[in-house]
Amino acid sequence: MQGNTDLVAGAFPVVAGGNPVHVLLKRDGGRVVGKVTYGSITPWRAFVVLAPRDRRIEFWFRTAFTMSDGTFQIGNIAPGVYDIFAFDRNDEDIYYNADFLRRYAAFGKPIGVEAYTTQSVELTLTKTAE
Repeated sequence: MQGNTDLVAGAFPVVAGGNPVHVLLKRDGGRVVGKVTYGSITPWRAFVVLAPRDRRIEFWFRTAFTMSDGTFQIGNIAPGVYDIFAFDRNDEDIYYNADFLRRYAAFGKPIGVEAYTTQSVELTLTKTAE
């Protein structure tokens, strides 16, 4: 709640109900760094998706684009177990759809993120169906 206004469309939907709400903001996020390749080619602007194993936790999804050298960084990741993918593009945020990610599951990698740590990963670009 901001003042007397409910924040139902904010990052986290909040609706006033009369009881106090306690929000714990933590700074124990992890970080993932890595590189994407496609054979001998270094793809520029590959779309990297870090998806929580529990796909219903929409706010835990993280994304990044690769730099010209194929590297990427994703920070402020809640500790947990994820799958990470490198796609050739982002089609209207379809990565939120569990069926889409299931279709490309063989091309993703499992990764565990722990508090205050940096994980390193090498990914191969996945071409999505047009």
